[in-house]
Amino acid sequence: RLAREYFLEAIRLEPDSGQVHASAALTHIFEVMFGWSRDVRASLADAERLAKRGIDVDAATAGAHGVKGLVALFNGMHEEALDECHQALDIRPMCSGPLAALAYLELYTGKPGSAIAHAQEAITLNPIFPGWYLYVTAAAEYFGGRTEQALATLDRGVPRGTFAASA
Repeated sequence: RLAREYFLEAIRLEPDSGQVHASAALTHIFEVMFGWSRDVRASLADAERLAKRGIDVDAATAGAHGVKGLVALFNGMHEEALDECHQALDIRPMCSGPLAALAYLELYTGKPGSAIAHAQEAITLNPIFPGWYLYVTAAAEYFGGRTEQALATLDRGVPRGTFAASA
């Protein structure tokens, strides 16, 4: 929520930045992805509104297309989600964010092989990647029948002994 406040302030200061709108939209997506939203429909509507505004002010904002793709995914509109993710990749083909969004989409639409490939490519492009990239990779590996590989991927993201106190 604090990040959202900062992004909304940035929008006030720089209203013509598509990326700032996309970043604010992404805070709503993370609320949905991680189960933090008290009202998923409202969070998705806010994310979509901000993403659309980002595209309106700068049509070449890949992040806004990626957010729109995730909104479409959560609304069960898989073809639209794929279209938005591919638009983001057309704009920024070497950007890890759209690749990771596509991997997430592929994971949840039953394409674990593609999800693994795109998540790993996103990690390669951004060596200081967000931890959820590993989650997508490990989940796709698991659902693709690669249980041992999924466990090894999770080991990369979770330091050993982290859960020892709660076990």
